[in-house]
Amino acid sequence: QFWGNLFEEHFLEELGNILDSGFEVIMSNYDDLYLDCGFGPWVGGAANNWCSPYKSWKIIYEADVRKFVTNTYPGSNHADKIIGGETAIWTEQTSSSDMLQRVFPRTWAYAERLWTNPDSDVAENEEGSWEEAQVRLAHFASLMNKRGISSNTFKPQFCLQNTGACVLPRTPSSAKQPIATLLPLLSVLLGLM
Repeated sequence: QFWGNLFEEHFLEELGNILDSGFEVIMSNYDDLYLDCGFGPWVGGAANNWCSPYKSWKIIYEADVRKFVTNTYPGSNHADKIIGGETAIWTEQTSSSDMLQRVFPRTWAYAERLWTNPDSDVAENEEGSWEEAQVRLAHFASLMNKRGISSNTFKPQFCLQNTGACVLPRTPSSAKQPIATLLPLLSVLLGLM
């Protein structure tokens, strides 16, 4: 099992050595898959904990470790040696009262990534895109909540009940979208219309 950071050279060297030796690996790299990151430190005066920032379900869904390994170690069959993955959460800042909300839906998103292994270069709303997965995952979360397994929400209930009403463009220009174009949606969400 590999717990390192895929963006630190010494960890990449370590992972390469493990894979070169022929070992199969379960990925649990902390840069993407530690679920207790981003909630602030529990000791010390720093603003963030050691593995910040928080990783949303979308970031975890897009964590295509097989593609990463293929690109990092070109010409090798190392991606075939990645036999699975796991999300991890440590309990210094987690208790039974918030455990499920911290674990789900992010772990469900990673499970779908590993199970279906969609192409991570797909266009918006195409099969394998995070937008397309969001519909399934939000439905799954609703079913799990009905069974008493709570989770963080994917999106507001209004958006779940009105498919397509809350879709914003994928492009970075959406961050600069004029507020006037969002006012009708905000009005409906706030019950003003």
